[in-house]
Amino acid sequence: MATPRNRRPESGPADLTGMLLRNVPPHNLDAEQAVLGGVLIKPSILDKLGIELRRVDFYDPSHQMIWDAMVGLWRENKPVDLITLATALTAAGQLEKAGGPAYLGQLAGCILSAANTLHHAGIMRAMSKRRSMAVMGRRIIEIAYDPERDPAEFVSIAQTASDAVLKDRLDTHGETPDEFLDPYTAYLEKLEESGGGGVSTPFWKLNGLIRSFMPGEMIVVGARPSHGKTALALTFAEHAIGLGHPTGIFSLEMGRHQLLNRMFSSGAGVAAQRFRDGKFSDEDWSRIYDHCQRMKQMPLRIYDKPARKPSDIRAAYAYELV
Repeated sequence: MATPRNRRPESGPADLTGMLLRNVPPHNLDAEQAVLGGVLIKPSILDKLGIELRRVDFYDPSHQMIWDAMVGLWRENKPVDLITLATALTAAGQLEKAGGPAYLGQLAGCILSAANTLHHAGIMRAMSKRRSMAVMGRRIIEIAYDPERDPAEFVSIAQTASDAVLKDRLDTHGETPDEFLDPYTAYLEKLEESGGGGVSTPFWKLNGLIRSFMPGEMIVVGARPSHGKTALALTFAEHAIGLGHPTGIFSLEMGRHQLLNRMFSSGAGVAAQRFRDGKFSDEDWSRIYDHCQRMKQMPLRIYDKPARKPSDIRAAYAYELV
């Protein structure tokens, strides 16, 4: 019987240019085979992959069937090996469609080390993301050429696609409970392990009210001018840095020197007035230089370019602050 690999002239390292010319969606079948083979060699890796990879991340339909069977066994706390996998596929009436026993055995020999499985999974996710981008791109082109569609709709969809790419959440399908419940329970387990997670503030009474700053939240600090909003925000930032969290400070009005004046006043213990009149004592300079050395080791970035857009902040978060 011809195995699925024998039927695939496009198998091998991804040739994106060739795929584009043949109008074939981006994919890497070798990476998919390596991931499936890695699971057969080291099933425990499903504890990580089972909540990170989804069926749609596999391009080949037979690989989707095999992955579903593997995840099904994993969720039922059953062993994942060639025998149990073949049994599960047979029960679902998919063994032959997935390539048969010979192909499952071939998958187990597709990878020499299970340690590379996570790397190959990353390649798969990148290809899946490219496929979603291509679908989104076709939708945008269709809207651009449709005289009945409002140009504002085009702009809205284009912005949504751009934001999704920056957050690595570009997708073209909704998720079923089977897909979203496992990541959710894993999130709750991490929340329990971390004691609530998030980034605390240096004020214990405030922590009692809001607990901490949680991922994905936007906290607005409001007050009249010159009432300490910037000072409070810098205090939050310095506390987060002290806890080891990568921190970015975006300033639309105040330049970096003004921000640093405030940070050095509190961090180095130098009177704020010194940063106005420039009358530093030898002790002040010693404290400033000591704080410079400490700050060089801090996970901090300052962005003081004016007129920044939300997408700029998202891009900085995606590429520099994580």
